[in-house]
Amino acid sequence: MKKRTLENILKIALDTFPVVLLNGARQVGKSTLALENFKNYLTFDDGELRLYAKENPKGFLKNLELPICLDEIQKVPTLLEYIKMHIDANRVNGSFLLTGSSNVLDHKESKDTLAGRLCELRLHPLSSKEKNNKPNENIIEKILRRDFKLPKKDYYEEV
Repeated sequence: MKKRTLENILKIALDTFPVVLLNGARQVGKSTLALENFKNYLTFDDGELRLYAKENPKGFLKNLELPICLDEIQKVPTLLEYIKMHIDANRVNGSFLLTGSSNVLDHKESKDTLAGRLCELRLHPLSSKEKNNKPNENIIEKILRRDFKLPKKDYYEEV
């Protein structure tokens, strides 16, 4: 797996906030990053799980083993209010990693629900340094050193 630049920031956010929302476009690696960092992982792509969470949000949350990643949270937006209540009753940093392809916090009610409890991070497609498995590499320094192993015709893809 490719090491992502955001991985270190994700770990800091999980140490600092009870809820971290990992947002991003489809297919950028949100689920992969979540699976690599969380032992407990559920996805709301599962229709039965999604239905259970919608019909019995309190029971759903009560049965979870924390910390946990809830993938595709935009499919059960009403769960955010219950996550807030859970956090208010038992505030532990890193309890929930939520992922979503669309912006879960577009609605004002959603923003207010988790205010002060949530850190939102955005995952972008792989950068050139991530593609080369050097997520902490400084591309500017590489350019200044003229440290390229690509033919000139391929520079546009690297930059």
